[in-house]
Amino acid sequence: MSVIFYDRWMTVNLRSLSGYLFCFSLAAGVAAAVVSDYNREKEIGNRLQRDLSLGDIVWLETGKTGKTFPALVTFPRIEKEQQSQKAVIMVHGMGGHPDWPDVISPLRRHFYERGNPSLSLQMPILAAGRPYEEYGQTILAAMERLRQGIRYLRNIGYDEIYIVGYGFGATTAAAFLDTEPDTSVKAFIGVSILSQKYLKPRPNINRYLQSITIPVLDVYAEHDFRSIRETATERKTAARKNKQTRYSQLMVDKAGHSFTDKTDKLITSIDDWLQKVEFATRIKDMKTRTNDRQ
Repeated sequence: MSVIFYDRWMTVNLRSLSGYLFCFSLAAGVAAAVVSDYNREKEIGNRLQRDLSLGDIVWLETGKTGKTFPALVTFPRIEKEQQSQKAVIMVHGMGGHPDWPDVISPLRRHFYERGNPSLSLQMPILAAGRPYEEYGQTILAAMERLRQGIRYLRNIGYDEIYIVGYGFGATTAAAFLDTEPDTSVKAFIGVSILSQKYLKPRPNINRYLQSITIPVLDVYAEHDFRSIRETATERKTAARKNKQTRYSQLMVDKAGHSFTDKTDKLITSIDDWLQKVEFATRIKDMKTRTNDRQ
């Protein structure tokens, strides 16, 4: 087990007044409530360490509190020169963990087989008995964990990163990309992007998607949560208001929110989309190099 320590205060580069107000309300909420139960996180990390069959556990530190959180790092069993130079950060859903059996664990194994290094982060988790609405107050802390995950991957030589979020993890990732776009992040995949009305403050998914200019895949299940299904058109409309957007949306037939028995279909959809993104990127890079020579 390796321990990686990072010492940095939480900072947010705000891009709009609405972004400022949202983050201010988050900060006020964080001050009033327990953001994460670090004892539960330690238990999760210890359990993952005991049962892990793929990858290794690392402990990342955020802020000056001295608190650490677990993450799972996985490198394909091939020479680094043969690995994809695009690493993947994975963000689980509400109350989950970095090897969550629905969506996250199957995707970790898929990216391993695909040749992509991956880092699956533990997101803040509330103490037992806390109302679920308080997860809305954890977004700032979760965004800081994304920063540290990106920093960790950069430090080991990966400057091109995909972010994959599931459920509330997709919401957190979208909020991060809205308020603090990072040039290392080349694509975002949101699986069943969650925006429940009971969250306080409620995340503004439409605004997040409207501001993101990197390639985005918004994928959901035919029998997903009602709030996800019924806002699919709304999300698409909002995202496409941005003329720079590279947004795609697709629905996985006959699947539910957990994608049980439809995981292969989900993975195939994601893989097909990534291949198109990577091909378009190669073409763009070739054109850039040609223009530079002229």
